[in-house]
Amino acid sequence: MAHHFRMLGPVQVLHDGEPIPLGPPKRRAMLATLLLEANRPVPLARLADSVWPGTAPDSAVANLRNHAAALRRLLPGRLTAFPGSYQLTIERGELDIDEFLELTAAGRRALAEDDAATAVARLGGALALWRGNAAEDLPGGTALGTRLTALDHNRLDAFEDHAEALLKMGAHADIQIALRQHLDRHPLRERAWQLLMNALYRSGDVAAALATFHDARATLTERLGLEPGPELTALHRAMLDREPDLVTPATRRARPVPKNLPPDVEALHGRDAELARATRAIRTAASGGGPGAVAILGPAGVGKSTFAVRLARTLAGDFPDGQIALSIARDGDGIITKVLDAFDFSGGTHNSLARFRELLSTRRILLLLDDVDSPTQVRPLIPGGAGSVLVVVSRRHLATLDVATRVDLGPLGTDAAIDLLASHIGMARVQSDRRAAAAVVAHCQGLPLALRIVGARLATRPAWPLALLAEQLARNPLDVLHLEDLSLRDRFTEDLSALGQSAARALNLLAARPGGQASAVELAAELTEPVAQAMATLESLVDSRLADSPAPGRYRVQGLLRHYATELAERMPCATGAALIGLRRRPLHKAAAA
Repeated sequence: MAHHFRMLGPVQVLHDGEPIPLGPPKRRAMLATLLLEANRPVPLARLADSVWPGTAPDSAVANLRNHAAALRRLLPGRLTAFPGSYQLTIERGELDIDEFLELTAAGRRALAEDDAATAVARLGGALALWRGNAAEDLPGGTALGTRLTALDHNRLDAFEDHAEALLKMGAHADIQIALRQHLDRHPLRERAWQLLMNALYRSGDVAAALATFHDARATLTERLGLEPGPELTALHRAMLDREPDLVTPATRRARPVPKNLPPDVEALHGRDAELARATRAIRTAASGGGPGAVAILGPAGVGKSTFAVRLARTLAGDFPDGQIALSIARDGDGIITKVLDAFDFSGGTHNSLARFRELLSTRRILLLLDDVDSPTQVRPLIPGGAGSVLVVVSRRHLATLDVATRVDLGPLGTDAAIDLLASHIGMARVQSDRRAAAAVVAHCQGLPLALRIVGARLATRPAWPLALLAEQLARNPLDVLHLEDLSLRDRFTEDLSALGQSAARALNLLAARPGGQASAVELAAELTEPVAQAMATLESLVDSRLADSPAPGRYRVQGLLRHYATELAERMPCATGAALIGLRRRPLHKAAAA
């Protein structure tokens, strides 16, 4: 069935071009919430907050189930029930919000590239999708209202981008009426005041342009008690001085546009679905349709940083005001200062967090933070409104961090892993001994870092048969998976050393159990400590991706991690946290002999 879901105005569902009767407002509010989080489960509690203002009634869950049943009848095969949640499935191109976001992103890319004609066409098409305010027929006062307001603000941004593109095309006189009407409805939009001043100035009406600044100043002072911002003030000063560069638009991107994303040089295979989901989530977050952060998560060696760089570079055009990549481990407490300095937005250290938030709220910036260890490190840095997005990369689960989506990367499948290996050594070499290539991939257990190390080793040893490396991996995989500055063992040690001696002992004991699996009660006895204490230690291993919990109270270590824990137990049975730190950058067989 062909459906088209529309939220840029009254909520509508079209079937073959004809509207479907959706029923009462609460049902439409539930549908709107499911659409805003399409293709992922939405908890009943969040649905209730979006349907009822204030405290939901005791009958909320029953009412939601009734509305869900009605939506199933209206939209066969679209709504899936999970324990405590519902998920609405839609395809690409079916939701007008997605179409709007794609068109605005394309328009902004064209604008950044000085392709004004394309920008006008794309942004004009995006604005034409709006039939009123976002979901304007829904009752107010619910949690949904904030997200709908953010969408409306994104529409205002798109209008102003469209106006800027028209100015670049020379439509100085044509855009003035539209800008005045825009400012009548939204008088606090400083960028719109700048655009109107530019339109008047370039039309030759310098006096009107200067008078417009005084109108803007009076409005901002009266309503907010604030003077105009630095960009509006600078534009006024430039007009007073008749600066010659006013023939080009003076927009909010007059400041530096830093772009320091790492190069996208590593092969990325088998991540198409995750890349599509993360892309969708970032664009939704940038529109104000959810929290302004996306988390890329996974264990050591799974390729999180490579994935995040590819994601950021794919979306760079959506964030024309700048893209910055930093590391918590490397940059630490200086992240806010580095971002402010990069945008020439520092102005001293006083209240730097407030200035950081102002920067992200007035521009479209993509901020990528790697090596995040705790939600507290990044929670204050999440953008508070539409426009900018924070991408967080971490080995930990970050379960309490409010993000638009979590992309949890797992090991690659066999085909993708072989493709990744072939990207380093050539498909002909892989095809020459497919069985040995499959064995190499199996020993690497789908971890991109392991495959990268193996690929680099084989690429520099063209005479080595793949079967030889497969044999070496079978004997001692972690020694093979160490080349120059890349080492899977080092990654495991980094994680374990942060947890200390108790975690190291627990991991050793867990690896020694049959199948690498045991209960907290069993391990507590071997650790000679209370069950609660042992469980806390084991949970810290799970949180750091050094073990997993297949069932409540049971813990397991598998694969290369079990190899690591076993050799650690054999060679350093009394390892302390300090000793673990000393293991970094040297193989265990050397450490044991020392």
